[in-house]
Amino acid sequence: SSNPKCKICPLELLCNKFIVKENKKSKRFEGSMRQKRGHVLKMLLTGKNVTKQSINKELEVTNKITDQILDSLMRDDLITISKNKVIAAGAVLPLSESSDLPSKFGLRHRAAAGISERTDALALAVSEENGKIHVFYEGEFELISQEELSAKMAQLIQG
Repeated sequence: SSNPKCKICPLELLCNKFIVKENKKSKRFEGSMRQKRGHVLKMLLTGKNVTKQSINKELEVTNKITDQILDSLMRDDLITISKNKVIAAGAVLPLSESSDLPSKFGLRHRAAAGISERTDALALAVSEENGKIHVFYEGEFELISQEELSAKMAQLIQG
């Protein structure tokens, strides 16, 4: 109650029960792009009808940011989009279980490591946050520059 006289009124509790609190806004979701991606994926996994508008409203972001998030999830094979609709969410990726990976590595890097551990594939993971490139091969990884990329790939492929 905002009125000081309410404190002494015997009906204070009853009044407060019926007063709609104005200016009570739900807390805005704030977080890094990675946290927003996780929040969107969580929304999609609920099975409810999630639209761009509902994502925009939930995260208080623009269509451009929502498109970036959905594109990023699609590139990581975490969602499948067909005819402007998410038709699958939560794809299973062959993640590495290695304890040698830095804790800062996210899903993309762990999937690249997992593929390189289970197959003879050479995998690249490029950080969306800083553009750093990691090469994964036979379960090992190395940070390389863009200039070194071609030479490193040729070296690993040729053995």
